[in-house]
Amino acid sequence: MNSVIDANFPDEAWTALWAQADPSSPPPDRPTITGMMVSSIDGHVTEEGRVSSLTGPPDQRRAAHDGVMVGASTVRIEGYDSLLTAEQQVQRKSLTGIAQPALCIVSASARLESSLPVFRAKDLEVIVLTKKESPTGELPRDVQVIGGDSDAAGALDLHPLLVELRARHGIDRLLCEGGPTLLGSLIRNGLLDELVIVFSPRISGGDGPRAIIEGGPHPRATSLLGHAVVDGFVFLRYGLPREAAT
Repeated sequence: MNSVIDANFPDEAWTALWAQADPSSPPPDRPTITGMMVSSIDGHVTEEGRVSSLTGPPDQRRAAHDGVMVGASTVRIEGYDSLLTAEQQVQRKSLTGIAQPALCIVSASARLESSLPVFRAKDLEVIVLTKKESPTGELPRDVQVIGGDSDAAGALDLHPLLVELRARHGIDRLLCEGGPTLLGSLIRNGLLDELVIVFSPRISGGDGPRAIIEGGPHPRATSLLGHAVVDGFVFLRYGLPREAAT
């Protein structure tokens, strides 16, 4: 297991976190999914409804993934007009030929306002994962849509959509930035492979949502794969079992 380090730069923290490989094999048909949530010391993932005051430069790892997945509510609140800085885009394009990862928005209803900043972003492929019957005619023309069915509970069945996301768009590594309901759905259905919790050096006070909502009815064990400290932020990387919660 990785020892805790006091890293001088974010890259050193990420190197420490991923020094130990996930002992489980990659999924055979869908992307490997890493969830990431930032939390205050007292367990809140937002302050005044937003996550931005909790985050800092050390907690970003988007450039190393093929896609970033978020729920519709998170997109509305946080904007997502760009995933990487201009410098990061230049570096990523020189290595991969693509400036930014694809942004995959999960929205069962596909009710996404065309005025959202994400739809004005440059060099950003946007893919909406939704139900087949949901109206998508109001989405911008260049937005790609993957439609699926409902599961037994009436919620969007994510697994077939993730299979298609990998097959159609070549997304092998997917970073899920929440929100808490989407992370809970992935965990509940055995679709989240890793979870990185970043503790911000802040006490938020008051009430607020937890990092995971409705992750299943029973406790589940995880394995600590790596940890690091940089600029007061504590990074904890956990491996999750893939079986769906019962």
